[in-house]
Amino acid sequence: KQKKKRFDFWYQAVGEKLGKIAIPTYKKNDVLYVSVVNPVSRFELTRMKPEILESVNKILSENKKLKDIIFK
Repeated sequence: KQKKKRFDFWYQAVGEKLGKIAIPTYKKNDVLYVSVVNPVSRFELTRMKPEILESVNKILSENKKLKDIIFK
């Protein structure tokens, strides 16, 4: 529950459906690490990364913008 609050921006950006299969685990050096439930979903999310990164960065304030998202 606390982690969901901490990564609230992620769920706002990707929505409920993607939020259930792609769960952010931690953020380090402006890179968000996201755990994905299966390899097929990871592949699809990796293909969508530019759009997801743009959506997330629209929500975040200037000093918290992400440089990258790593799906694992």
